Amino acid sequence: MGDGALGAGWEDLTGDGGVLKSRCKPQLSAAVAGDSPTVGSKVSIHYTISTYLGDDGGTTIIDDTRERGVPLMFILGADEVVSGLDIAVQSMHRGETCEFRVFGSHAAAFLPSAGAVGHLTSRGDGIHMVIEDLQWEAPSPADYARLPPARRLEAAGSEKERGNALVAAGDFLGAVRHFCTVVDLVGPSSGCSTEVAAVGSAGSADTPSAAAVTAMLAAAHNNMAMCLLKSGAPQHALTECQATLALQPDNVKALYRCGLALAEMDRLQDAQTQLAHAL
Repeated sequence: MGDGALGAGWEDLTGDGGVLKSRCKPQLSAAVAGDSPTVGSKVSIHYTISTYLGDDGGTTIIDDTRERGVPLMFILGADEVVSGLDIAVQSMHRGETCEFRVFGSHAAAFLPSAGAVGHLTSRGDGIHMVIEDLQWEAPSPADYARLPPARRLEAAGSEKERGNALVAAGDFLGAVRHFCTVVDLVGPSSGCSTEVAAVGSAGSADTPSAAAVTAMLAAAHNNMAMCLLKSGAPQHALTECQATLALQPDNVKALYRCGLALAEMDRLQDAQTQLAHAL
């Protein structure tokens, strides 16, 4: 990357200077702007991509979706586009027009050959992108299924945080929907656990560890149990507690909530036993 590439006003999105962001111009009111697409979202954008040959170099347009008359559509985080474009879009908010500079492997698909990647990296040259008109649809189960395992775990983390935000706002049933999505993303039926088992417990760059998947699933079931207890559904809460304990037998919160659910169901002896285990 050239010395002038990371000047004032440029944000390093990757930590290695591979994708830089600058000059976002909101086009919507502050009340509407601010939300961003999550991993798994089906996004649509218009962009202009040109060569970047340093601050003093010339530029040549490589691609322009406006000129083609068709926006680019892809699943965010599913490795369907060059990584620099995926990272750039994940950083954007609704209604923004943003500029980016992308270097090295993050720009490889826009370069003529593998040899050119090394040439551009050593000289600090890359591509310049202007992205606008970002639209997206919430992820569907089919969209999530197209994500690699590590991205599914990332999406599950986003869904868990959204659920936690609704818990804080007192919308317990709304939160349950997000925690259910976590289970859909990394639970047994997602195929994620099978792929994790295939690479071993430590995981890899593309596949999360078994411990990380288990922790995410246990948290989702445990949080659902809490929400269902607060919503007056102890039987369903008990089911979620049991799912948590199947993953983490010594989970104190799950043991405690299991005891509360049993007490509300008038199974007092069973409740006492569970609560004793929680202490």
